[in-house]
Amino acid sequence: DWTDIYSNPSGVPAYTADWPVDFAALQEWATGYVSVRAYDLAGKTASSVDVFHVWKDTTPPSVPVMSSPVADALLSTSTAVFSWAAVSELKSGLAGYELQLSTAVDFAYVAYSSFTANVSAGVNNLPDGLEYWRVRSKDKVGNYSAYASTRSFFVDVSSPVITNSQASPTPWYTADPGAVFNVDFADLVGITTAQYRVTSAAGGGGTVLKNWTDIYSNPAGTTAYTTDWAVDFAALGEGLNYVSVRVFDRVALSSTAADAFVIRKDTSAVYVINNQTGDSNWRKAAGTLYDVDFADAGQGVASAQYKITSQPSGGGAVLADWTDIVAATATALYSQDWG
Repeated sequence: DWTDIYSNPSGVPAYTADWPVDFAALQEWATGYVSVRAYDLAGKTASSVDVFHVWKDTTPPSVPVMSSPVADALLSTSTAVFSWAAVSELKSGLAGYELQLSTAVDFAYVAYSSFTANVSAGVNNLPDGLEYWRVRSKDKVGNYSAYASTRSFFVDVSSPVITNSQASPTPWYTADPGAVFNVDFADLVGITTAQYRVTSAAGGGGTVLKNWTDIYSNPAGTTAYTTDWAVDFAALGEGLNYVSVRVFDRVALSSTAADAFVIRKDTSAVYVINNQTGDSNWRKAAGTLYDVDFADAGQGVASAQYKITSQPSGGGAVLADWTDIVAATATALYSQDWG
């Protein structure tokens, strides 16, 4: 009801100061019409009805319902559109929406913030990695809603990384060495698959001894795979084996390292290639050369020797004990006739 704006028994010629109303007494569901009256020292009065009205709005607008990106979305570009459902504001009216992005789930650091009257906003230059977004509404008198629940999303515009720490070529392996190969894989958003391939020649040439085979596979992904790993040793050829690797991440970006390293395998003995049909001629002097070759696909022929006996199968008298044909070599094939 009637409430003093100013009161002074001595009076003043004029009162021009701005003055408040009892805001708490106003109702949000109805317009507050303000009338005024004044008295002078002679007891005369003047009044004015509905000189102005007050609209009161202290209630925040509704919380927006987030649309996209969905929770834990995987984005393969650095540009994204964030969207939400419109909210209604029946009092002062809706001013718009505030969008925030952060790399911290508690938004201790706000990496991006914008205000729009629309129900979506595009954001460019998003960094790689895990990020979070949230949105809230604001009415025309400055009331903010609570933030919608925080959603996470992943941005991945960079290919996974291959770190090759494997010495190459390897030592000569005469047996399967097991999980000893040191090539690692990493990605901010997560690698899903790492694979190797083995060929008999560099650059993917020659024979494919082992086609692409999983080293690691997990659709959920992992940010790093650093465990040493094995190959199918039985599938490798004797000699040099060229190992390439490739890796895929959660948004299907990939990296490949051709001929990441070379495995040297030698599990077979030297073998003799007998091209000599025999010698049934009587010889009166030395100097005849014989065509018996020696080969090793692994480390190579180190030496070759011959022995002569008076009887077959090494029987009888030893006429010439083991004698070098070739020594101190490391050739895959020794094919020079000798005698």
